[in-house]
Amino acid sequence: MNKPEYTFSDLVHIAGYGPRIFKIESYRVEHCYSPSEEWTDIVYDLIDTETGAYVECDEEDMRLADGSSVDEIELDGTGIDIFDFMGGLSGLGELYYEMEETKMAKEPRKPTARELSGQEAERRKQARKDRAAKVDALLDEMNDTKVLVEMFPEDDGYKTKVEYLKIKLAEVTAE
Repeated sequence: MNKPEYTFSDLVHIAGYGPRIFKIESYRVEHCYSPSEEWTDIVYDLIDTETGAYVECDEEDMRLADGSSVDEIELDGTGIDIFDFMGGLSGLGELYYEMEETKMAKEPRKPTARELSGQEAERRKQARKDRAAKVDALLDEMNDTKVLVEMFPEDDGYKTKVEYLKIKLAEVTAE
């Protein structure tokens, strides 16, 4: 059985991800069989330290973040560091996503029909509550004024106020 080259919590780079750093969360050993051969793979579960994205990676596609596990100049025998080369390609994808995020930030998102319907329903609900509160306040004031009319029948000011409140109540309920 192959012994894992890396262990839990190691910080590593992955070929194709440029300078991004990943933390090893776990790994699994897979025993593979075919009619003519048998082999063992070690697959690591990694978390991007910047974004928290989950990635699976084979051992041969990784190196320690400090570069101490692999000679950085001769990774594939050509003298070209494939991690840096492939990282340059992945940077184009990151640039694309940055451009998309900028584009999206400039254009406000249009609400969906469901969101518009929900907003309209909420507005109507609030209008009903406001109207009910006005009606309650007018009825309370009218009842208080009627008590004053009974206590002071000679004062026409209270009778006039009751008539005024009836008109206001009719206006509010007609809305």
